[in-house]
Amino acid sequence: MGMDAYIRAAHSKKDFETDVYWNEVRRAENEGNAEETKWTRCGELWYTRKFWDLHNFIQNKIFHGEYDCGEYVELKKKDLAMIIIFC
Repeated sequence: MGMDAYIRAAHSKKDFETDVYWNEVRRAENEGNAEETKWTRCGELWYTRKFWDLHNFIQNKIFHGEYDCGEYVELKKKDLAMIIIFC
């Protein structure tokens, strides 16, 4: 059982529902330039595994206990600032 968490950039929630988005992300990762373009291109920006304290913090302080695993949640700048400060 894993506890993986991702922050992904997309133009909208609908991007995650298309193969075009996921194919573009895979292509960028395979070309090795995903890191160079991570602020201009959609895709994975951040990943962590088994960071239980952060998971609990996000669950309680940002999502206020209302979150289902795998659910799309739009993060705001203040949410990202809270996560950075916590870390």
